[in-house]
Amino acid sequence: MPKQAANPTSTSVAGGHFEAKIAAQYLLSLLAGVPGRGLPGVLITKVGAQKAPEGIPLDDVTIVGQDFSGAQAQLDIQVKHKVQFSPGDSVFKEVCEQIAETVKTDGFFDSHHEMAIAIARTSAKIEGPYQDVLTWARELSSPKAFFDRLNQPNVGDENKRRFVNTFRANLLTSRIENKDEIIWAILKRLQILPFDYSAQGSASLDLALERAARCLADGHGERNQDLWLALTNRALEMAKAGGDCSRDSLIKYLCEAGFLLTGARRNTSAMTTLDEDANFALQSINNTVGGAELARTARVEQIRSAYEKSGYVEIQGDAGVGKSGLLKHFGRQNM
Repeated sequence: MPKQAANPTSTSVAGGHFEAKIAAQYLLSLLAGVPGRGLPGVLITKVGAQKAPEGIPLDDVTIVGQDFSGAQAQLDIQVKHKVQFSPGDSVFKEVCEQIAETVKTDGFFDSHHEMAIAIARTSAKIEGPYQDVLTWARELSSPKAFFDRLNQPNVGDENKRRFVNTFRANLLTSRIENKDEIIWAILKRLQILPFDYSAQGSASLDLALERAARCLADGHGERNQDLWLALTNRALEMAKAGGDCSRDSLIKYLCEAGFLLTGARRNTSAMTTLDEDANFALQSINNTVGGAELARTARVEQIRSAYEKSGYVEIQGDAGVGKSGLLKHFGRQNM
């Protein structure tokens, strides 16, 4: 039976308003004509909210677009204020049930279909071992390579293994087949996306306001906060109705609200090229010895700790000590 869409105006910050801000972020990407977070190289064509009645289990925010080849791409996002990803976490178990229903839909593994859990509160484990696991799943070419690395001493630590084992156990309760290749294939499609709107000096909000200013006509950039509020309100309306929004309908909505917008910037080709060049650059950095990737766990944790304190990190060292390998590690996670 389809889940009933919740009315976000009657929910807590963990639901409605936090959820609306995430949808507004993707509406802003739709308006600007740029790829949205979690769908690199994809031009967004539609943003929806509360789409469970249409058969979308991860229903809070749905993004549909086209990749550089013209094929359809989709990102389904479930919004949770806080997820611990631990064995006793009922929130994670519920989301895994929705993930299981998503992967059972016809043609899931034959299409460009991504899934994400959006959270307001992150942690050292989420930013560290859990994100590492999801990066490995995307980067490694086979389930054997993934699980070999997961079980490698001093590389796949206990936190990483516990995350994967919990994920597997939750999926098994939803009748997903207990095969390594299936668990790996699902992890490849999953992302954890922190949005820090509630934090002081929020980077997510700063990005939204900067992008909003660039979407406004010359001389009207000072209305960026008004535009962001209008997009958040539009997201609330969408969620209440279980609706969606195209770029043309969004522009009409904003123009009727009195906003003067800049012309469309179609940077899809340039963004795709930039994304490909960045991937080639990362691939050219060799961080293996004898076929085994160097984890540099202690250095990675030092960098994460420094980044959390200041948001800026400078890595220094003599030639050949592994600076590029560390940069590659964080470049693959879009730190």
